Amino acid sequence: MRKHSIDRSKLPEPFKYYSRYFKLPKQSGNTLVHCCFHNDRTPSLSINLDQGWFKCFGCGAKGGDVLAFHKKKNQMGFIQACRDLNLEFY
Repeated sequence: MRKHSIDRSKLPEPFKYYSRYFKLPKQSGNTLVHCCFHNDRTPSLSINLDQGWFKCFGCGAKGGDVLAFHKKKNQMGFIQACRDLNLEFY
């Protein structure tokens, strides 16, 4: 199976991307929000608004950038997520 890659500098800006899903209290650094991957009563999803990584302290969901979040949130593979975010892959 052939591996694909992308130019990660073309990923959406984390603050703008995550603002689609969450009301964010600030525009940079780390923030805690209610996790969308499980029934979350208190905020447990940590999002880094500078680099884009995320980690839930409740369910363990994690990823290194907005592409990983997009794949998980929308239950899609790498190629489909790239197309959905208008990213070119090679």
